[in-house]
Amino acid sequence: MKLLQQIEAAFAESDAQSLDKLPEVIERQRNAYYELKQEISRAFHSHGIESYEYRMACKQNRTLFSESFKDDYGWGHDEHIVRAIKSLKKTHHARNDRIVRRMEKYGITKIDESVQTSLGGHLPHGELSRLRYSSHSSTREPSGKLQ
Repeated sequence: MKLLQQIEAAFAESDAQSLDKLPEVIERQRNAYYELKQEISRAFHSHGIESYEYRMACKQNRTLFSESFKDDYGWGHDEHIVRAIKSLKKTHHARNDRIVRRMEKYGITKIDESVQTSLGGHLPHGELSRLRYSSHSSTREPSGKLQ
């Protein structure tokens, strides 16, 4: 099994859980964004554009919600979820690629089975010492220092 496949297997359970929870998370975020938009409108109509209430509501809007979220919000509920799932899958893939590149940099070619299954598929800090190294003329520590 290739290193990328091992990394994907190690994170498969947590990735599936995050994808399963995503529609609920998006629903809560959409509701919060809708409420904030309503608050901005109320502040504008009640206090005016120069008011503290309006400026603070606008600041929250800029701070709490990214431009990509606002763009996805405009596509509607179902399409927003589809786009969020696609984005999260890209994030998972990029993470896996980053891990593989870093491990290959240090000569790691295989993950020990116990590491793959520990803590529900996560690779906690300190577990790199349990990874197997490929055979090189010199052995490298995860920090990159020669032994």
